[in-house]
Amino acid sequence: MRVSSLSEDRNDRRAQGSTTRETVETMRALAIFFLIIALAALGWDANNILTGYGVASLSGIAHIWQSLDKTSYDVIEQIALGSAGHGVWTYFALPVMTLPACALFGITGLVMLRGQNHEIKVRAPSERELELVRQGMDPRRSRR
Repeated sequence: MRVSSLSEDRNDRRAQGSTTRETVETMRALAIFFLIIALAALGWDANNILTGYGVASLSGIAHIWQSLDKTSYDVIEQIALGSAGHGVWTYFALPVMTLPACALFGITGLVMLRGQNHEIKVRAPSERELELVRQGMDPRRSRR
């Protein structure tokens, strides 16, 4: 009985490890996607500057979206106004969509990438921490 429960624990840990690994890979892919969008938004702003529109401000999602396809933007606006109400659109959605797209997506991507690197240590582990790892315990939870 004891041996089977140990093997079940190991299988559970392996399953959790693969799920965690998949989650990390998915989060990393999303972070890279957000960083690519941020670079595209910077390219959009650089194009506007070089074509003579000047540097009034960095383009927000709403500005880029309206420039690409005004009809779909208007449809989404009407759907949001109809379902969520005027206050949600005016005081939440629109201000977020007018933030600079490069900053909005860039910061989100960087935070997501940084969130996946929480296991990096600045110092070498102590002998006590190494012993806890050998025993299969988490040294972060055993600190006093």
